[in-house]
Amino acid sequence: MIEDKLSTVYFSIPDSEGCFSVEEQKESYDEYENWYKIEHNQNDNIGKLFYIPGIMDLRAIENIDFYLNPVCEIQNIMNRKNVTKIEMLEPGEVYLSGNTWKINKTKPVKIKFA
Repeated sequence: MIEDKLSTVYFSIPDSEGCFSVEEQKESYDEYENWYKIEHNQNDNIGKLFYIPGIMDLRAIENIDFYLNPVCEIQNIMNRKNVTKIEMLEPGEVYLSGNTWKINKTKPVKIKFA
C-alpha cells in the first residue's frame, strides 16, 4: 500500500473567482507575502485551504473584496469597524483543476474578525 504524503504549499491572494495558480505557489511561508496555505495528499486533487492569520491581517481587512471574499465566509462581517485581526474558524476545501486550485463554493474558509 502506498502511503499518501501530505504536501503544504503557500499562496498570496486568490483571483476574483477563488482560484490559486499552481505556478504561483511557494514551498515556504513568508509572513509578508502569504495569506493562504493548501494542504493536500500528493496523490489527491482535493485539499484543505487555510487562511493564515498574522501581521498582514489589516491589509486583508482593508482589501476584503480581493483578499477574503473570493474564498472566505466571514462570520461577523458587520463588525468590520476597528478590527485588526482575523481568526480562522474552519478550513475550506479546494480541488485541483489543471494548474489551478479552485475553491469549493459550498465549503469556503470560515473566518471571523477579532
